[in-house]
Amino acid sequence: MGTCQCGPGYYGHLCEHACPPGLHGPLCQLQCDCMNGASCHPVSGHCICPPGYYGTRCHRVCEQGTFGPGCAKACDCADDALCDPVTGRCLCSSGKTGPRCDIDCRANRFGPDCAQTCECANGAQCDRRNGRCSCMHSWIGLSCQEGGPPRLTSGNSRGDSQHSNSL
Repeated sequence: MGTCQCGPGYYGHLCEHACPPGLHGPLCQLQCDCMNGASCHPVSGHCICPPGYYGTRCHRVCEQGTFGPGCAKACDCADDALCDPVTGRCLCSSGKTGPRCDIDCRANRFGPDCAQTCECANGAQCDRRNGRCSCMHSWIGLSCQEGGPPRLTSGNSRGDSQHSNSL
């Protein structure tokens, strides 16, 4: 019984096995030069890029505005939001949320994708981008927690509770 002469990319008694990952060519002796988790065609050695990458070695990330296999899909993000090159998910900038990043944060939320909670007190307004508090009236402090309007006190207007007229 004869032995099979395997073509490039295959090995085994009956040439039933494709080259293991990372190898290609005759007798699977050539090393693949792919990057970013790309697979290598067992015969040609061409890199098969995962979603989000392109180039002969899969060494380039999709250009902004594109994503997916071969970077062939267009992103649908608003307000210049970045797009994940693999999934196409919009990465919202500070002050925005929603699938397209086109919704302003609610009053008590701020930051990228509105993921953080504002700590403003005493009626202060929270900046949706950075969480800084705009204090009202005479309140001060990072959270507008100090100070406040002047308080009226009862009693002697001169401030001395023990005044005597001694000679």
